[in-house]
Amino acid sequence: MKIVYFVESTALFGGTKVIFRQAEALARRGHDVLVVSPEERPAWFEGELAFVKGLVSDLPHMEGVDWFIGTYYLHLRDMFSLSSVGARMFHLSQGYEGGWPEAEPYIHEIESVYRLPLPRLVVSRELKRRLRRMFGGRYYVAGQGIEHRYFHPAESGMAESHTVQRVFLMGTYPASVKNVERALIALRLAKERMGASFQLVRITTSDTRAEEEELYGPIDRYHVALAPHEVAEVLREGGVMLCPNMAGEGFGLPAVEAMACGVPVILSAIPSHMSFYWKRDYAIFVDPEDVYCMALAVSKLLPEAGIRAKLAKKGLRVAQRFRFEAVARRIEWSLKMEGVVRRIVGRRGLNG
Repeated sequence: MKIVYFVESTALFGGTKVIFRQAEALARRGHDVLVVSPEERPAWFEGELAFVKGLVSDLPHMEGVDWFIGTYYLHLRDMFSLSSVGARMFHLSQGYEGGWPEAEPYIHEIESVYRLPLPRLVVSRELKRRLRRMFGGRYYVAGQGIEHRYFHPAESGMAESHTVQRVFLMGTYPASVKNVERALIALRLAKERMGASFQLVRITTSDTRAEEEELYGPIDRYHVALAPHEVAEVLREGGVMLCPNMAGEGFGLPAVEAMACGVPVILSAIPSHMSFYWKRDYAIFVDPEDVYCMALAVSKLLPEAGIRAKLAKKGLRVAQRFRFEAVARRIEWSLKMEGVVRRIVGRRGLNG
């Protein structure tokens, strides 16, 4: 199959990284895959993958395309309005954009896009349930993968065996769904009121250090726009990962990447985090709105090497389940199945 992904931006965000890795995995399975974006080919992506700088208006001129995959609500309506594209189009959703408070001014546009009669690829069953309940339609679960070539335990053993106490906190500060503001307050509470001793290691895509230090105080290490292999190297230094995301989070990639490096995790008790594995014994779960609960979890886990070791081992096993090779197989099946559905019901028409 010839498959074209259209990407709004090639900036280094988790969602963009997933799109490129999906495309790369499909190409390894023998498909002709092209990524198109208005922005330049990203320097952070080292894989071999066909890429073209272009606009939505360029898509109809591409020959022999079996499926177009739109990846963000801002360009989906324009793609769908082009008859030669919309008739062969999927919507890849990694999370519902309308679930963020920042989206309120655009909620009508977002909702109208999700009501378009398009088949959708989603990264989790939980997201499928949520979107189907809200909008109806046809959904195919592609699942999620992580870059195991980068995210793996330290050769010397699990990361939690290191003696330096660190707390990793990932996510962009202004994004409310990432809940970094509450996490910083919780970590300050753990250090100043509960006597926890640790280095805070921030990993983010934009530099808001000054604003964050007003909440927390001096941050020990502050990393901005690290490439994936650099993030993995930092995580393998050892510590505990706090993932405080709110319920609007579509998946929670940093949590699984940390687990793949042998880092024990404290996760917010949200549907996406709790759906990584049915046993739910791979993390300590906390209320994302309760800073005291987060602070207590951090202060209790840091000195407990035995518990950290158990969580690290269970997390590593869970992380092994998330592979882009499996994602590519599911996407391939989904595209073929959608073709079958359209042939069967084509006489009556599809209403989404």
